[in-house]
Amino acid sequence: ASAGQGGAASAAAAGPQQPLLALGATPWPGVASREEVLKPCGQQPGNRSSTSTSWQVFVPSYEWAAVPEEASVPPGLEMNLSMDGSGSRSARIPPSWRMLVVSEPGNDACRFDVARWSTLAAVRAEVAKAMAEGDLSRVRALLADGVAIAGEGTPESCWARTVEHAQLFGRRITASIISPAGAGAPPPAAPCAGGEGGQDADAEVEAFEVLSAQLGTLGAAVAEVEKALGASGITVGHAHSELAQLEAELERLQCKGIDVLPASSEAARQRRRELTRRVELLSTRMGGLFVGLGAAVRQR
Repeated sequence: ASAGQGGAASAAAAGPQQPLLALGATPWPGVASREEVLKPCGQQPGNRSSTSTSWQVFVPSYEWAAVPEEASVPPGLEMNLSMDGSGSRSARIPPSWRMLVVSEPGNDACRFDVARWSTLAAVRAEVAKAMAEGDLSRVRALLADGVAIAGEGTPESCWARTVEHAQLFGRRITASIISPAGAGAPPPAAPCAGGEGGQDADAEVEAFEVLSAQLGTLGAAVAEVEKALGASGITVGHAHSELAQLEAELERLQCKGIDVLPASSEAARQRRRELTRRVELLSTRMGGLFVGLGAAVRQR
């Protein structure tokens, strides 16, 4: 039997593949610093020693890999937990996952699904569609944790790299987006107070406030599950089921609400950014709970 983070499960056996992605502050074995890992396109991280035991952060790949005992597991992975009492577990990056990209400047954000074989050119196209009116030329660069991985300052061939090769899972992805031609022209006059434009802006902000209340309800529900676990008032299986449902609701709230609501005014865009940050924080919190539940199952 197996249990998966966020309801994802698989009976696949752990493979011997060497993990490809480093997460957290702990560098790869044999690498002097995290900065060495996060090199720009065209440079490779240092050699990794397969025998070193000094690291404590699990480094996942898109193939099932055994999780070392006592190693922490980053959120968002698919987990395979042995129920035979051995305590063994394996994990992998989901074949398809939802990427968050934040624009610079402007700090807008968009989400879309990517797979291990998605190219950075495809990521660029999704970003352009969501935040640059479909104009690819305005998306000048993609960055991971502040390091350019494609675009300005990197070889043109970097756009052909895949999400897997660029090691994007679990990292902060930003896009450098320039203003459209003519952006320096004076902005149009603001609508008169009480006019149609002002009413539309107010309606947009009000719609985001409704979503904010729904997000607050989800956060409270997660806190209740967390409290019940601490007081031993809920079983591990029941808690996992409750959290999986809450995670699905959170995903719907982001994808069907926050990401699609119109935001023509700066106030509405600011509310969208705030809600996106809150969703990320709650998602990370839930990921930690899933990891804890997996550890509880392993110790049975």
